[in-house]
Amino acid sequence: MIHFAEGKHGKFYVIKSKKGLKSQDIPKLNWLFNGTLLEVEKLEGEFIGPRKEMITPWSTNAVE
Repeated sequence: MIHFAEGKHGKFYVIKSKKGLKSQDIPKLNWLFNGTLLEVEKLEGEFIGPRKEMITPWSTNAVE
């Protein structure tokens, strides 16, 4: 499942989980992102972020 959280300064976070979130996890995520978990299926608009093909130091070491 995909969940969205809105943080401060117009930042959005995407959370992927294998199962739905438990009710006790929602306050923890709100604290972590310093915002609120959104109850939407998808976000509309244009967003800027890293490309999915972007190589990170962790993935480079894992592949090598």
